Amino acid sequence: MTGRSLDTIKRRLREGAFPGARRAGATSNAPWLVPVGDLAAADLLDKPTAATRQERRVCAEERPGETGLLRIIATQAEEIAHLRADLLGALARAEAAEQSLGRFEALLRETLDTRDGAYHE
Repeated sequence: MTGRSLDTIKRRLREGAFPGARRAGATSNAPWLVPVGDLAAADLLDKPTAATRQERRVCAEERPGETGLLRIIATQAEEIAHLRADLLGALARAEAAEQSLGRFEALLRETLDTRDGAYHE
């Protein structure tokens, strides 16, 4: 699609040439998604020829909606990563609340035991 080496694309990515680029997942080793518009703006797209237009048409007929499906999958993967982070945060808050409740119960028992002891003396 670009006719450029992977090293060139990675270098331009590090230089910030693709402002719309984002990771396909939450991890630092997730693949990058680079919008075609960013590649075009950076003048990294091959100029289409009649042959490449024909190839794209044939590919689209053989694999209808693949680009759209990939976009949906990437979006869902990102949403899953956000939901996972939200869940981990909720679990941490629940654990902290459980620990606080345990301390409160222990303090309440201690207070009741002390009070009951004062009445029995």
